[in-house]
Amino acid sequence: MMKRVILDTSVYGELIKETDVVDKLVSIVPSNYVLYGTKIIRDELRDLSKDARFEGRGKRNLLLSLYDTLIKMDHHNLDVSSLIEIIASEFYKKYRANGGSRSLRDMINDFRIVACASFYGLDIVVSHDEKSMLAKESVKAYNVVCEEFNLTIPNFMPYRKFKEMISRD
Repeated sequence: MMKRVILDTSVYGELIKETDVVDKLVSIVPSNYVLYGTKIIRDELRDLSKDARFEGRGKRNLLLSLYDTLIKMDHHNLDVSSLIEIIASEFYKKYRANGGSRSLRDMINDFRIVACASFYGLDIVVSHDEKSMLAKESVKAYNVVCEEFNLTIPNFMPYRKFKEMISRD
């Protein structure tokens, strides 16, 4: 069965280090997986310094090219509507109530990405950031808010597990 997946911004930095994983991912999209993105993720990638390098090449351009290759091939950029902004704000309120200590500024884009995934009914959210997006306080907030709004709760998967999963496909 095909899985609908969104890769958090943190995953792209890992993917450029592992071209074999990218090759495998490209070979199984769109048959096993459909990848989605948002303007938020692309903007976070674009915010990387133009001076950042990876193996002698501009890291920012590598990341943006990879994003465009994986997402734009099927025009799977999800819109961030005002309803998604409301859901993200609710995630933050519940995150703080659950004992989360990071600022709204640090967390809002993670919450917007998860709100998009929930609103559009995606199956999996992949992140390499287990201290914020995948923190227990965050996941608890997602579950409560999604239940309140009657939204799909995606599966949250660390990048290392996603890598194992796609290597089996």
